[in-house]
Amino acid sequence: MLPSIRAIAVDFDGTIAEHDHADPEVLDALVSIRASGVRLVLATGRMLDELVPVFPDVVSRFDAIVVENGAHLVFPDGRDRMLAPPVSPALVRELEKRAVPFRRGRALLATDAVHTNIIVDAIGRLGLDEQILRNRGALMVLP
Repeated sequence: MLPSIRAIAVDFDGTIAEHDHADPEVLDALVSIRASGVRLVLATGRMLDELVPVFPDVVSRFDAIVVENGAHLVFPDGRDRMLAPPVSPALVRELEKRAVPFRRGRALLATDAVHTNIIVDAIGRLGLDEQILRNRGALMVLP
């Protein structure tokens, strides 16, 4: 006999939502699943500050939220835990100096993928071990 499922992790973009709008039918299904005792975890590359405006009740709908591609864990009771250090302050200064527009989370930086070459060059020149992830037309830099 298989053990019962105790938790389900889902992504936001393209899984429970399209174009920043959560699907009501999917949300209803998640409510039913949660009511059955299964814990719900949302895992997303988004920063919490950018997720809440498009999904205001996100924190109350999940037992845990993993944001910033796994770097930041948030709980509905207000607790949170960083699972990775922030991107190097030296990289932040270098990108500001080069006028590269970016958004900053608690750990990652996000920008448009058109800036890939500048970011790769800056990481190399500074001798950093940052990771670059591409997601559609976006680019995320993680420690």
